[in-house]
Amino acid sequence: MENVTKLKKLIEVALVIIPQTTPEILKKVICLVDAITTPEKSEVWKKLGDSLLEEAENTSTSDVDSYFFLVVGSGCVGLSIGLKREENQKASQA
Repeated sequence: MENVTKLKKLIEVALVIIPQTTPEILKKVICLVDAITTPEKSEVWKKLGDSLLEEAENTSTSDVDSYFFLVVGSGCVGLSIGLKREENQKASQA
């Protein structure tokens, strides 16, 4: 659950920078993060990040919401990359 905690901290920081995010958008993102059952798998974070980046591209509510999706989606992709690196290091050490 460490990765979920990291992402929630990123969301808190994003809300300081992007304070006018629509409450519905925030709730949607938090629900998606809370739904993650295997936070140690890079594929899960990649899929969520890609989904949020697509939301950023397609959202029609406001630019602020697009930026919020973009920041959180990028954070998910970043977690995915970090986890993949760890997987690769463990595999090369075995």
